[in-house]
Amino acid sequence: MNKMQDLSLRTWQKNCLSKALEVYLKGQQNFMCVAAPGAGKTRFSASLAKSLLDADHIDFVLCFAPSVSIQNSIQETFSNILNDRFDGRIGAKGLVITYQGIQYAYQELAHVIKNYRVLIISDEIHHCASGISSTSNQWGQLLVSLISEGNPLTLTLSGTPWRSDSTKIALQSYSGEPQELDTDFVYGLGDAVRDKVCRRPNLILLDNSSIDVKEDSKTHKFSSIRQAIEAEKLKYSELLTHQDSLTQLMTYAHEELIRIREKHTRAAGLVVASSIDQARRISQFIITNFNERLYRS
Repeated sequence: MNKMQDLSLRTWQKNCLSKALEVYLKGQQNFMCVAAPGAGKTRFSASLAKSLLDADHIDFVLCFAPSVSIQNSIQETFSNILNDRFDGRIGAKGLVITYQGIQYAYQELAHVIKNYRVLIISDEIHHCASGISSTSNQWGQLLVSLISEGNPLTLTLSGTPWRSDSTKIALQSYSGEPQELDTDFVYGLGDAVRDKVCRRPNLILLDNSSIDVKEDSKTHKFSSIRQAIEAEKLKYSELLTHQDSLTQLMTYAHEELIRIREKHTRAAGLVVASSIDQARRISQFIITNFNERLYRS
């Protein structure tokens, strides 16, 4: 199992692949990889799957993703690296579905896990919590239950290995006091920036030095957004949904993206919205005004 092929991997991916093969060889069932967002976790996991398939240590690869857009990306990457179909149909090397889809295909997936040597890859595993019974944690409960149907190898991946509700992540072990997540391989943002795999984040605060807030028949003037908020004449929540603010912000962002694309043609942007409804409004604004292709998460 320690044989590793040359799959044009980055250094961290090669090191992590070797470590994973070593861990599985020693009998450990789960391998936990934490790597910075954008570092290449999907390519690493597809390459690991290929190594295990080529060495005849597994029969099938089953991947889980938190969203349809990530599901499609995983399917494309795995199909390319495995040079085979990855759609779950007869003869395919594997299948990728969303965590939400587990409940609809549980019996079929359990049959595969019981009867074949399977590698289960859980992408962005922090979406799955452990030990609580709320509806929001159905993903974690179903995943743990499904894996217990057999004895598969498991690979768990995350770029942000924590949960905002402070619950533990499914399938993971913790140790120490206070308890901390046990990991098998970590490739942090600092490592990724050093290796020029990821860029150092550059946060730019946009403000307005001439703000007019109309209140009945009065007009209040401010020299900054903060000043208007502190004077209690402007609410931050209202600012997030204000159409003029959205137009100015998105137009500026798109102009900056076009500038970056002059050197990096595949550059893309990320928009973080305050709610699902706002995300839909922003999506429609981008489609209507900029004719950009969108990936929703």
